[in-house]
Amino acid sequence: MSHSYAYLSQGRLHLKLGNDPARPIDSRFGEAVRERAAQINHRNAWKTQGTGAKFMSGGLLWGRNAADDPTDIHIDITGISSGCKPGELYYSLSTDEIG
Repeated sequence: MSHSYAYLSQGRLHLKLGNDPARPIDSRFGEAVRERAAQINHRNAWKTQGTGAKFMSGGLLWGRNAADDPTDIHIDITGISSGCKPGELYYSLSTDEIG
């Protein structure tokens, strides 16, 4: 008899269905957080790059933060729970900015 289960390992959610090998599951919300950070970074790039950087003292006014490189945003899945319906799974996640 094969079992299906989900587990957390190093902040990532993994899903094992029946006899299939376990596979990591990416969070759509987590990816949306990275995409929004990339959009904000792109919109504000003039503050830290090019001729605008000289005017704005190279970003000293706003400072530099983790969103300077959206791929560096750390996203950890911190909890999982079964949902109300069969096959439904809820998870919680934590980032540098929100949880």
